[in-house]
Amino acid sequence: MTVWTFAKPNRLIAAAIGAVAMSVVGLGFSAFSPTAWSQPAPTSFQKEVLPILAARCVSCHNPEGVGFKAIGLDLRSYKLLMSGSTFGVAVVPLHPELSPLVAVLEPDTPSFKNLKMPPEHPTLPPNQIQVISRWIQEGAKDN
Repeated sequence: MTVWTFAKPNRLIAAAIGAVAMSVVGLGFSAFSPTAWSQPAPTSFQKEVLPILAARCVSCHNPEGVGFKAIGLDLRSYKLLMSGSTFGVAVVPLHPELSPLVAVLEPDTPSFKNLKMPPEHPTLPPNQIQVISRWIQEGAKDN
């Protein structure tokens, strides 16, 4: 029968283990807390999406603009955006791939009703389209 014996750790190893333990305690276990691994904050319509729309879309999609006169889409607020256009809804919550708003913004995807936005200006940068798509994917909330 084999008997296993373990040597007692020497003082250097004990000191190293103690230092690691103290540094973990010093961190307050933040690296191991549930909040350290939680999901990022939801995309905010008011802080992230609306500023993009205001800067790039509202000049045409307001009651005096050509975009509103053509299809009735007003992008000045959450309520107006969610009211849609003469074609129907602009946003399908949880489904950016079904949302006409995303389809008209994506430069390399089939467009909605042969529309590409903005028509006479450079397309939105990919990161701005991603913000809008992520907001829709997260449920298109008024937050």
